[in-house]
Amino acid sequence: MKIFVGNYPFDLEEDELREILSPYGLSGLDFVRDPEGASRGFAFAELERGDEVVHDLDGRVVGGRELRVRRAVERNIAAR
Repeated sequence: MKIFVGNYPFDLEEDELREILSPYGLSGLDFVRDPEGASRGFAFAELERGDEVVHDLDGRVVGGRELRVRRAVERNIAAR
């Protein structure tokens, strides 16, 4: 299941996010960065136990910020 993970601290490293998500069967992570390589504060993860990660981590405080963890919504960008 594809999951959106947002509102994490901008200084959170990709490896740290992988460590947080790995207990939920992480099979892929798209850690979104700006053109200069800095974190944008959100990512998309492919997880075996997606519903469980939403329940467990949505609202969890990491680095002073509450994570937003939701099922990812596919969007058709071409329609814009």
